[in-house]
Amino acid sequence: MKKIVFLIVFIAQVYFLHAQVIIKEIASNVTDVTVYMSGAQITHSADVKLEKGDYYLLVTGISPDINEKSIKVSANDNVKITSITYTVDYLEAVAETNEIKSLKDTVKAITRKITATTNQLNVYKSEKELILKNNDIKGSDNGMLTSELQKAADLYRLRLNEINTQTEKLNEQLDIYTERLTKVQNQLVEHNSKQNQPVYKMNITASVKAATISPFVINYLVSDAGWAAYYDIRATDVNSPIQLDYKAKVFNNCSIDWT
Repeated sequence: MKKIVFLIVFIAQVYFLHAQVIIKEIASNVTDVTVYMSGAQITHSADVKLEKGDYYLLVTGISPDINEKSIKVSANDNVKITSITYTVDYLEAVAETNEIKSLKDTVKAITRKITATTNQLNVYKSEKELILKNNDIKGSDNGMLTSELQKAADLYRLRLNEINTQTEKLNEQLDIYTERLTKVQNQLVEHNSKQNQPVYKMNITASVKAATISPFVINYLVSDAGWAAYYDIRATDVNSPIQLDYKAKVFNNCSIDWT
């Protein structure tokens, strides 16, 4: 009985302690990037409204290519940061990007066009089969004059030619739609492969002495970014001086955008 009472008290204490910690999610924005020839330093900033108390802050929008040892976080004097950790959340769904939404809308639009075109082809096919089934035209011995026979034959030939022409056009259009759909679907698969990634979060525990709106500045290094030098050479003619421009090609594969 004593063990049960002790367990209940222990659980209550743990619950009470956790209840005192305020959990808050912070959506950070990239505000500055310093690109090195190999690697880059990324700076996130966010103004966060906090009341007095202990906090467990979840910072989203962090690069998965982060160097954990390079993480630095600063806030104002009312906020004392006690720990910084970095976790991966495989369960949280990532919101669809505008590119993915646009690609999905395009897939639906092309699919509707393919369905409409296929329906038109089926109508022409049925009409053609009907004409061919009823082409047993009798001669004058069976009551149809030669002139009427010729008119009927001309009518059948004209309509069959129209059907064949329209069918050919529709098949060409269907090929275009199908090819376009394949390309868009492949592009969608490519975007989804990048989209369906775990969410990377930075976890910050902090103690707030007084209510405040604190700017949080987060710095860290990533490895899959950098720049390479290249030159642009121009001259008006062979007798003119050469203008040499020194430029840089920047690459960013750290899974977050630099706007």
